[in-house]
Amino acid sequence: PKKKMNVTIADVARVAGVSVTTVSRILNGEKYVRDDKKKAVEAAVEKLGYRPSLYARSLAGNRSYVIGLLLDDPQGDYLSGIQRGLLNKCKQAGMHVVVEVFDKTTTFEQIQSFLSSFGLSGVILTPPVCDNEVILAALSKRKIPTIRIS
Repeated sequence: PKKKMNVTIADVARVAGVSVTTVSRILNGEKYVRDDKKKAVEAAVEKLGYRPSLYARSLAGNRSYVIGLLLDDPQGDYLSGIQRGLLNKCKQAGMHVVVEVFDKTTTFEQIQSFLSSFGLSGVILTPPVCDNEVILAALSKRKIPTIRIS
């Protein structure tokens, strides 16, 4: 049996009869694209079964499309509501979420190792992690956009 190759943005462009740049602009939701080109690209995406590669997107745009949710204790209705809302919004935006548990014993090296592993596009901190000076210092050092829920 033939191995199925991954469909690329170039394949979509070829089938749609447009440039790779046009496909990229449409897939990234840019507003100023002619409607006929948008429809051609959408049809090609459907026909080919194209699914964007997060890895390729992150290389091209210097973003990981991954948001970190850092928390202390994953129990309770409060945090499950935050997680549900975050997962829904991130899915709509083409983002993914990685959840990591940290506590008051977390070292600067541990948080740095975690941050290095994922190249996060942003981080959401829940209580009491949102007040952890070690975590805040590591995020500040890397200039990672952060939301603190308190």
